[in-house]
Amino acid sequence: MRAWPLVLSRHFRATLAIVGNGPERRRLERLIADLEVANSVSLVGADDPLPFLRGSRVYVSTSRSEGFSRAMLEAAAVGRPIVATAVGGALELPAETVQTVPVGNADAVAKAVVALLDDGELRRRAAAAGRAAYRTRFTLERCHSAYRDLYSAWAR
Repeated sequence: MRAWPLVLSRHFRATLAIVGNGPERRRLERLIADLEVANSVSLVGADDPLPFLRGSRVYVSTSRSEGFSRAMLEAAAVGRPIVATAVGGALELPAETVQTVPVGNADAVAKAVVALLDDGELRRRAAAAGRAAYRTRFTLERCHSAYRDLYSAWAR
């Protein structure tokens, strides 16, 4: 959230949709009010993220820790460039797909988001790389095949 006012200083009409619910919601609501960004932020709650992904220009994940994020895969599958903290599965995606930033560094998050919003060609390259990575490595069929191979190897 602390990166958002910095993004707005360059892209004053940008909007941010936060999909999901959790124990930090009240704290997030207070932070949105304190930062005076309520006009540009929607706390969507638990909802289908696909319409929001399709309507977005950039997917952002600022997790402090993360496993292999299904949400990031969904963003890659629909061709959204990704800005994510350098944790978990973000480090396993191709570098062209995700711009990683240090955990807790609002300036780095804002800089990466602004760079993607400013540069349509950079966004297109990241989107194409994300779709390609998803098709070649992360489809349901590929994952099932990888698990089958793994279990077969263990069974020997």
